[in-house]
Amino acid sequence: MTNRFNFLGVWISRINPEEARKRILDHPFQSPGYICFPDASVIKDASKDSFLTEILNNSYLTMPDGKPSQLAAKLQGF
Repeated sequence: MTNRFNFLGVWISRINPEEARKRILDHPFQSPGYICFPDASVIKDASKDSFLTEILNNSYLTMPDGKPSQLAAKLQGF
């Protein structure tokens, strides 16, 4: 996973809102894709549910939603 950090097995995109906007607008949309905004409770659930983890990790973008994700990124040097 490039440009993502690991938060309890979920790879969260390392991207700010402006970069996310640009990537979304520049995406060719020739194939299906989706964007996730998991909060800490969804990430906690995903740590116990491999199918949910797979859904989150295969997204076009998995954006951080909330302070726990921000803290996890900061602790990993992002």
